Amino acid sequence: DKTLQFINDVMDEVCALFPAKYIHIGGDEAPKVRWESCSKCQKRIKENHLNDEAHLQTWLIEQVAIHLKKKGKSIIGWDEILEGGIPGDAVIQSWRGMQGGIDAARKNHGVIMSPTSHCYFDYGLDGIDTRKVYEFEPIPAELSSTQSGFIWGGECNMWTERAPQETVHSKILPRMLALSEVLWTHSSSRDYDAFENKVKMHFKRMDKKGIKYGFISTPLQFDSKVKNGELSVELKKSSTDIAIQYRLNTQDDWKEYQAPLSIKGTQKLEVKMKTAGTENTTSLERWYAAHQGIGKDLKLNYVPNTAYSGGGAKGLVDGRIGTSNFRDGIWQAAQGTDMEMIIDLGDIKDVKKVSTRWFHYANAWIFRPQRVEYWGSVDGMNWKILFGEDLKLAPETAGELIVPSECPESYVPYITRYIKVKAVSIGKCPAWHDAPGEPSWLFCDEIIVE
Repeated sequence: DKTLQFINDVMDEVCALFPAKYIHIGGDEAPKVRWESCSKCQKRIKENHLNDEAHLQTWLIEQVAIHLKKKGKSIIGWDEILEGGIPGDAVIQSWRGMQGGIDAARKNHGVIMSPTSHCYFDYGLDGIDTRKVYEFEPIPAELSSTQSGFIWGGECNMWTERAPQETVHSKILPRMLALSEVLWTHSSSRDYDAFENKVKMHFKRMDKKGIKYGFISTPLQFDSKVKNGELSVELKKSSTDIAIQYRLNTQDDWKEYQAPLSIKGTQKLEVKMKTAGTENTTSLERWYAAHQGIGKDLKLNYVPNTAYSGGGAKGLVDGRIGTSNFRDGIWQAAQGTDMEMIIDLGDIKDVKKVSTRWFHYANAWIFRPQRVEYWGSVDGMNWKILFGEDLKLAPETAGELIVPSECPESYVPYITRYIKVKAVSIGKCPAWHDAPGEPSWLFCDEIIVE
């Protein structure tokens, strides 16, 4: 009851500050698994004759809605509040795809469409570029004409967990212009090519105002290839009006990009891009490692998750080093299992060092391995452990971190043909976690063999 009183007190302050009729109360990502083992939650479910934890959430939302209705307010909530039935006259904002909005409209509730597929502008252009935003259709075809009337519109979302304030304009613009035209213009009257020409005119206005806007689409793709043990990187720009400069070592001079670059050892590739006729510039960097293992046969004891394949079957020996964004397409992931990887070097080699890197982001259920082991074999059958270590980073450590592991030179050189890396998962998310008991993730970007 004290929790309810606290929520009501907060809502009273919000009502005093904001005169609008609607108040968005959230309601997303509630860790209901905790309620399953909470005696107070279970007592509340029993006392109110509720079916389960989802209905307990609906009950809680309804208490808030009743309190706000007395003040002449109505609520908006994320689509999770549908899971136990729609509370009162709530408006639903659908972010986990379109289905939540469809379900709400069919029950005559107002809907705001904000699916992650088109409307999350904290996501990079590689996932949601301006054209994709422009192709968004906020009114689902499966709704009747009457039901379609309950789709109030759409909204772009700009969350800042991984977007410092100085990057916000470049993420919102020009994608916000695309969503604006989507919401103001019937689909039959939209023309993307005409829209893009208008956007380029807007760029000139933004330049005069000093607004740091972004690109229309991913300005550049880093296309790396491994052939005969050699690693090369081709820079593919999305438009002919983009000029590219690069350098492979920080102390080198900047050069105009003309042809694929050959990578030797471990190198940082820095790139600067500028769109002709505008002040629109940006810089990118990637790390690469040309090592003894690139392109070699690789056996995995797991199937990489399709959302985080990291380049597929040979993604861990392709020479690409992951960025600080685990969604960059370089990191490879497995959920609910240990990871074991075996590299066949093709011939017996003198190995001086083996290293790996692991992503850690407890909030996203991604944990560094408990333990990493490195093994060697000349025949693929008889194995000798080279080195093993328990990673010292505490599982509850906050933030997005890259955790290195290394079989150091003091344990090698070692003459071997096969190298095995074993990573032991933390298992299920710990009891202190927001989702205790759920299967955790392991993320790795490359096995570097020197």
